[in-house]
Amino acid sequence: MNAKLRFYFLSIAVIFVLSAYLLINGVRMTVSHPASEDEIFGCYEFDECLYMNLFSSFIANKSSMPYIYGLSEGVFIEANMSSGDITQYEVQYKRTPVSIEDFPPITEPPGLNLLQPDLTQYKELYLLAKWSGGYSLYQMDGELWFVRSTEKEGLWSIYRLKKNYTTAYDDLSRAYAVCVQQDGKTQMTLTDLYTLARKGSTLTLKDFEPFQYKLIGSDFSIRRYEVEFANAVTIFTKSGGTELDSVRLKSPRTLDENKAIDLCEGFDAVTAYLDPLHSLSDINIDDPRGGEEVRELIYDYDYDQCRYYLNTRRAETIFVVFEDGSSLPLKQALEERRITIENAVAHGLDDVTMVPTDNPLGGEFTVLHGMYRFTLEGEAFYPSKSFMYVVGDSNFSAYFSLEELADFLDWYGYESEANTLRSINNTVSLTVIAGKTYIRGIDLAEIGIDVSIDMTDRSHTPVNFTINRQMQD
Repeated sequence: MNAKLRFYFLSIAVIFVLSAYLLINGVRMTVSHPASEDEIFGCYEFDECLYMNLFSSFIANKSSMPYIYGLSEGVFIEANMSSGDITQYEVQYKRTPVSIEDFPPITEPPGLNLLQPDLTQYKELYLLAKWSGGYSLYQMDGELWFVRSTEKEGLWSIYRLKKNYTTAYDDLSRAYAVCVQQDGKTQMTLTDLYTLARKGSTLTLKDFEPFQYKLIGSDFSIRRYEVEFANAVTIFTKSGGTELDSVRLKSPRTLDENKAIDLCEGFDAVTAYLDPLHSLSDINIDDPRGGEEVRELIYDYDYDQCRYYLNTRRAETIFVVFEDGSSLPLKQALEERRITIENAVAHGLDDVTMVPTDNPLGGEFTVLHGMYRFTLEGEAFYPSKSFMYVVGDSNFSAYFSLEELADFLDWYGYESEANTLRSINNTVSLTVIAGKTYIRGIDLAEIGIDVSIDMTDRSHTPVNFTINRQMQD
């Protein structure tokens, strides 16, 4: 082996041994810091949580930190790529040498938080900026630290940032400008949403101009519209050009983008998607049916002041099968909140009864059964599971949630009828069940809202609401 080759292999061996020594002894390899403040300007993203206060309930990791941080002269921008929330701070950057003693203090008892950073291993400590809210930016041996502290708890969090080469600072600045320049725009309501849905495939980007929106995505080119009174709805539109590329309607009940729908599919598709009993879960109900003819309590849910029963005793033979193939008995899956009653019914659980805990009339709610179909002037609508309440059997009386019905009247364009219905609540003593006010179907006729229930179709019983203008006149 010639001398040049021996030198090559010897160099490789030395590098290997030195690297192993540094790794074993915990010696940090540092990155040289920028020579001037200007070199830190640009966009950054979350890299790692170096410290989180023991009293924080938040877990900072890649999936929970969809943020882009923008640094430019006199400005620090923090933007959430998922929600569109964006904040801009006025900041003056200046590399000021600091010592460990100058760092925000850790007020937790020693040893309680295993993530407390060892600041002694850093040789070059610089404070780059400090601004309102307890925020500061440090440069630690070339690393960029985004730090938050409070007067009471002291040091709260340390996020190490890394350069982001996907987002341009101009995109971030544009997103902030859009966020603050919403004068004259209104928040979209469900009435607006239904109006847009009626346009179907003829929707254009111009149709969305009256409404407030935020920009999201890695390049902040997607518009996000929040819909008032509909916490299950988020609308996304591409705004890169002048044409409308797509309009996605998405529920936070699922993280799966494939379970969004296109607003251009039309009114019927949108109202069905907004059905509160429409399940977005991937489960199967393994139900052998049968069982004893005795009502069986399967879940007692304090939140909605109701108890849920099976009309036959068979719960211990019913299993919920999840997407990964695992399964749980029905009662256990409900008690552990792995599923909801709505999920189970939507996936085939039959004979479920929903009974209010405080039940002055001795009846039950019916929408959860899935056997009723509701229309308003011929158009389908999808009420909540506690919209309709019935008392009796063959000659039953039907009650409807006054406020929910008024909302549907509003959303479907019958505002005067909605206002009339709400005014009744202030003048007449009505029935209150599970914290909601109910009005009988026969009493609705007196204000020009006729209700017909066709009991001849027991599997899909139609409940039709029609507006009787002659009665109102």
